[in-house]
Amino acid sequence: MTNAVDLIPAFGIGLTLGAFFFGGLWWTVRRLAVSPNPTGLLCRSLAIRFGIAMTGFSLVMSGGGVRLALAVLGFLAVRELIARRLFPDIHLSGGLRWKS
Repeated sequence: MTNAVDLIPAFGIGLTLGAFFFGGLWWTVRRLAVSPNPTGLLCRSLAIRFGIAMTGFSLVMSGGGVRLALAVLGFLAVRELIARRLFPDIHLSGGLRWKS
């Protein structure tokens, strides 16, 4: 049986992977307009971010499915935090909130 304390690092790794992935995405999007080669920048960024995220998930996955699930949960938690921070007026369903 796995201890709850043994599962905390998997969640932390997911948070780290999410911060890297979505932070890198935000960095890339902000530089696309001034890049001399935006397509190349986008492709390189995607390959690097995706490669690092998948490598991290595969390393966590060797510890079992529960660890992988917690890592994915941490990854998605960072996505949620970044989305709410950067786009506070957009609902998760994709609709806009009207301010009254």
